[in-house]
Amino acid sequence: MEVQFQCTLEDFLEGVAHQPKPFMWYVNWAGGIFFFFLAAVETTVARDSSHAISYFFLSSVFLAWPLVIRPLGRRRNFRDVPNFVLKQVLVTGEDGLLTRSDAGRTENKWSAYTKFQETPNLLILWMGAGMWEVIPKRAFSAVELEEFRHLLLRHLPAK
Repeated sequence: MEVQFQCTLEDFLEGVAHQPKPFMWYVNWAGGIFFFFLAAVETTVARDSSHAISYFFLSSVFLAWPLVIRPLGRRRNFRDVPNFVLKQVLVTGEDGLLTRSDAGRTENKWSAYTKFQETPNLLILWMGAGMWEVIPKRAFSAVELEEFRHLLLRHLPAK
């Protein structure tokens, strides 16, 4: 089967959103919630607003990374990968996948992939931690998508 597609910023953001969260993501959420809780206790129980303001500030610093800085960083990362938006031709088969674009040609056997994941708009093929390929579902007709799903299930474990 051969399909053509072109990825977008939305595809990139959806693909990145399905990557495992880094350890610091959890640390920042925990720190933000902890300092927010301390600020709430200081305000309601101790009625000491001077410490509460400091705790609210620390809470906002901790929560800025997962809520503001990381999402902005994802958009910057998209600009750093200009080949992501090139028109691509994907040829699928029992041996693996062949991808062609203006940037070059990639041929991978199924053994190069470790698993696949289906999202509302994408099929994500994982090649290891942090290495993935995105194929938009819109590239396939309904019949082709079902055929490609069966091909993936025969060769790769689903996430």
